[in-house]
Amino acid sequence: MLVTGVSVVGLAAIGASFSSDIVQLSVLRGVWGLGNAMFFATAMVMLVNLANDRERVVGLSETALGLGFAVGPLIGGLLGEVSWRLPFSVCGVFMVLALGVAARKLREPANRQQPVRLGQSPPTAGPRS
Repeated sequence: MLVTGVSVVGLAAIGASFSSDIVQLSVLRGVWGLGNAMFFATAMVMLVNLANDRERVVGLSETALGLGFAVGPLIGGLLGEVSWRLPFSVCGVFMVLALGVAARKLREPANRQQPVRLGQSPPTAGPRS
């Protein structure tokens, strides 16, 4: 699901950079959103399940998300000053790179952590300082 979602985002972003009218751009942005929904939720589940320190991983993930929300539009605006197509192209290139990394690096874990049930406290890695 993660690889599929990243693929959908990458293809939609590259397609958006070549769109010729607002209808095509709008449809591709909708497809892009679908791809984001596919990989974002899957990535968070994978991060939490594969992490040794779940709290730290969630904190880092949320920090990266916040930085992306803060810095992404600024970078997009700067790229958009050159051409309105450039932010889409750059995003597409980064998503294709992410796809390559995901396809090469993601493997089934050798040992899986026990799932956390609703209302259950997650196991801790040890005492906190």
